[in-house]
Amino acid sequence: MQLNDYLRVFGGSFFFALATLLPFLNPPAIAPIFLSLTEGASSSTRMILAKRVAINVCLMLVVAMVAGNVLLSFFGISLSIVRVGGGMLVIASAWRLVNSPDADTERVARMAESFTPEMAKARAFYPLTFPISCGP
Repeated sequence: MQLNDYLRVFGGSFFFALATLLPFLNPPAIAPIFLSLTEGASSSTRMILAKRVAINVCLMLVVAMVAGNVLLSFFGISLSIVRVGGGMLVIASAWRLVNSPDADTERVARMAESFTPEMAKARAFYPLTFPISCGP
């Protein structure tokens, strides 16, 4: 094969993978959640947090791609059970959102004042990376 053939195959595979991942990760739906969970943070803190979340998502996807099947078979878990568990997690989160009380303005103000880069680092994996950005 010539170099042009390799580049064409790589380019087609790259765009196919990108077209597969975009609906799965759903950036337009994650952006408002990210903004609401980082309310009160400065733009530089949000930028650092977004970079950490992106790195965490990439690492989680690579680990799931390389070792996901091995881990599931090691623990004796079938893929259908994972789907049911993910659905139950989504249902529980939705139920909590539906039954949540109105926004407590005092709590939001307190959270906005105390949002520091250390707090951003603590939230980089849970809940922003898993389960919101790269979850069930």
